[in-house]
Amino acid sequence: MKKVLGANRRYFNQVRKGGPHEEAANRVLAGLGYVRGKIKKGSWLDEVSRMNSVRSALLSRIQSAIIGAASFALLLEGLKEMFSRGLLRRFFQRNASEVFVRSDRATQNYYSRRLGLIHALYAGTIKNNTRAFCRARVQGVYTRDEITKWQDQEWQGKIPGADVKVVLGGYNCRHHLSWITPEIAEALGPINTYRE
Repeated sequence: MKKVLGANRRYFNQVRKGGPHEEAANRVLAGLGYVRGKIKKGSWLDEVSRMNSVRSALLSRIQSAIIGAASFALLLEGLKEMFSRGLLRRFFQRNASEVFVRSDRATQNYYSRRLGLIHALYAGTIKNNTRAFCRARVQGVYTRDEITKWQDQEWQGKIPGADVKVVLGGYNCRHHLSWITPEIAEALGPINTYRE
């Protein structure tokens, strides 16, 4: 988290000198659920730290064994298989990445509002598994108003109720909004165009 906040501090100092660095850090951390050195109960960080998806997978396996009247030895074998396939490793890799990406996007969004930046480049690469939502927007320049309107659209992978400026295409999205000055936006233009 410190690296994310530090990198954004350096970037936005180049865009506009001075800035609300301490306030940005506190707001972003609070938004993720980390307030005054503690994880807030019920927050996104709380859910990740409680490993709810791992718990659900384990409960499902146990319930299936009970319903199927499997022996205890068979249940243990099934649980060993789950863990040998990297259940915990995948959980931590996915969630560590998600914490980094969300905190980076939230930090950039906060700075952009405080510095009055209204244009953003939808940055990143396109791969075979890139969602249509992201594929249509990558390398385009958009205004904050247009980006905010995306919240009302539906697409595969969308995280219901989450701020599109923080989660963009949804779960495991690799893209980000690079907030830029009007001069850079004009040079990169055209503004407000994407391919649906």
